[in-house]
Order: sequence, then C-alpha cells, then structure tokens
Amino acid sequence: MDTRTADAVARRVASVRLMLASLVVMVVAIVALYFTPLAVAPLVAASLYAGLWAYERRLGAASPVTLVMTVLYLFFAFAFHRGGDPSWMVWFSPTVHWTLAALIFVLLAAGRPFTAIHVGEAGFMPLHRMTSLVWGGLHLAAGLAALTLIPGPGFLYVPLGLMALGAFATIWLNFVSMGPGYGRPSRFEFEGYSFREAVSREDREAFYNVIAEAYRADLQSALGPRRKIDAAAIVREHRASNHKRQGELLPFLAFSGGRPVGGICLFLDHKRRGLPIEGEAQLDLDPWRRAGTVAEVGRLGVLRRYRISPSLLRGLFKCVVEAAAERRVHFVFNDSFEFQAAMYEKIGFRALHDKRYVSKADHSTGYGLEVLPMMMDLAAMVRADSPRGTAADVHGVLAPYVMERFFKHLVIREMVDAFLCPKRNPEEIENAKA
Repeated sequence: MDTRTADAVARRVASVRLMLASLVVMVVAIVALYFTPLAVAPLVAASLYAGLWAYERRLGAASPVTLVMTVLYLFFAFAFHRGGDPSWMVWFSPTVHWTLAALIFVLLAAGRPFTAIHVGEAGFMPLHRMTSLVWGGLHLAAGLAALTLIPGPGFLYVPLGLMALGAFATIWLNFVSMGPGYGRPSRFEFEGYSFREAVSREDREAFYNVIAEAYRADLQSALGPRRKIDAAAIVREHRASNHKRQGELLPFLAFSGGRPVGGICLFLDHKRRGLPIEGEAQLDLDPWRRAGTVAEVGRLGVLRRYRISPSLLRGLFKCVVEAAAERRVHFVFNDSFEFQAAMYEKIGFRALHDKRYVSKADHSTGYGLEVLPMMMDLAAMVRADSPRGTAADVHGVLAPYVMERFFKHLVIREMVDAFLCPKRNPEEIENAKA
C-alpha cells in the first residue's frame, strides 16, 4: 500500500472514530449538565468539547459545531460563576439547541453537511444530508421542549431523550440501514443487461441451464475426447450439489433481451458443513474464519458470444460482491478451473500457493482437470477503497451505501479486536502450522 493510499485509509478510519467520539461527548456533556451540580457541569462539558476540538484539529477535520459547543459551555461556566440573577439559565438549554440547529441547517444549505467535515467533504453524501436533517430537527424540538416544559421535569428529560434518539438514529443510519432505496438491489439494469437474484424455481432452473451451456464447451475442450460431456450431466451435478445446501447459496442471473446469458453464485458458510471448497480441495479455512467471515464464489458461466462484454462480467461480480459485503464477508474463496483463473485474478482474486489439485471425483464433470483454489481479501479492498485494474471497474459500480456501511463495520471490529485480542494474519497462522 503506497503512502497516499495509507493516508486515505487512515483518514477514513479516523472519520468513523470521530463520529463515535462526538456522540459520546455529546451524551456525556448533556448528562453532566442535567445531573451534576451546576458549579462543575459546564466545565466538564466544555472540557469534553475542547478535547474533541483538539482531536479534530490534529486530524485536520475541525468542525464548527464542536467549536460552537465549546464556546457556549465556557460562556455558561463563566456566567454562572460570576453570580447574579440565575433566571437567565432558563434560556441556556434552548439557546444551545437552537444555535446548533441553525448552524446545522446553514451548513446543509451551503452544501457542507456537518458530518461530512470529518471526512474532508467526502463519503456518502446522502447519508451526511440525512444525518444533518435528523439532528437539525431534533435540536429544534429539544429547544422548544426545554423552553415550554419548565418548571416540570419534562424540560430535562424530553431534550435528553431527543438527544438519545439522535444518537440511536445516527448509529442506525451508519451501521444498519438508510431504507430499502439504499440497500443491495436484488435486481438492476446495467449497460444493456439486466441482473437479478435467482429466487423463483423457474429462475433456478434457468440458472442451471445457462451455466451448463456455458461450461459444456469449455469442459469438453479441456478434457478432450477421453470423456463425453453434455449439458444435462452438468445440470444434474449442480442441482444435486445445490440441493444439499438449500438456504446457503445465492445464485444470480444475467439477461440480455429477456434471455439468460450468464450466472454466478455466492456460497455462504455453514457452521457444520463449511464451504464446498473445503471438501473438494481439502482446505482448512479455520485460520481465515478466526480473522473474519468467509464465503465462496462459484458457478461463474457466460455464454460464449457474450464473453467479450466487460459489462456483463462487471454486473455479475457486482451481484456477489455486494451480497458478500452486505453479510460482512472478509474473505471470498473460489475453486477455479485453471482456464478460468486469469478472469478471477483480474477482479482481485489470487491463487493460494501450493493448493492446486486435480479433480479425482469420477462422478464430477470436471474429473481430471486441474483446479486452482483462490482467495480475495474483500475486507482489505473495502478498507483501502482503491482496487486496481478490472477490480477498480467492478468497484466503481457497487452500491456506495452498502460498501460504506461494510467499511464502518470493519473499523468497529478492528477497534474491538485491538481492545480484546489482536487477530493474527491467516497466512501467518498457516506458515506457523507448516
């Protein structure tokens, strides 16, 4: 990883940590203001925000919201210790909330959502705008509640509850969902082709048939006249194999003008059965499982006349990469025939050294062919956000919110692992065993 890429990764990681830190500071400051003596509460809050401001400055992402909060709490502390008529303090809470609401809406109108400042005006802008709207509206409501519910206890608890709601909404939007319009599309159109997950029985049969048609000529060419291959045999083999893994695989189809022309499948890990590649290649994937979630890509087939279309392959890999990212898969494996390996290498897979083997299952249509186990470190690609070559072309068409959410989950896992017990690289474990 070059210096520029490393700096970009560090900035993206820091933005997630800043978001979490700002939520913690906000909640602790409000709790201190409401439930600790007024002689110390504003000083505690001002100190928290001053520390956050210093941290932001060090990262080059200082937010005007943090600065305004620091100044307001310092002013409150100064005014309180000067003494005098304390009735003005009734206005402090609504003043804070309405000032923040005004600042958030001004920044939003200027095209600079306040959360985007932490990432250098980058990131997924619809998320930044939605977060700004949520916080702007909540601060308006909290200021109104703080003013109108005095002298009852509601003037304390309602604004506090609204801020807690804002913290929950921020976590939900960033780590769970922004709504169905931003999730992984189960079907989509892309450069003249349509793609969808093969859910219905008819689509599953279409999947078997198009893969069989795509495989047959290649397998026959590789095997030569020693073994006769027909499409029906491939369909039977794939149908029998998939029947054992109901609910553990996601097949996808590509269409041109309503005709199936290609397909691909994502196999999900099973607690007892593992992945197909483990039995076929006699691989132990537990070292990778200890470092992250695993899955397998297979059944990639494209009819010969469509193989010259990069758009078709990009769409198929979009299907499986987004499905893997949605499930927070770290490592994606593939059991590739030798003649398909170059295609997988173009989108980020690499061969597992010294793991190639010759298929000796005499019931298999691939009997006698050399097979190359491969792996793609999807988590590393998502963290770096800068794949190269064909992988970059695929990355450019992925659903941005799905990938952004996966990145944030990776950062949280990294923070938890660093606190509890650092994970070893899977290859280091394999080398140690050898």
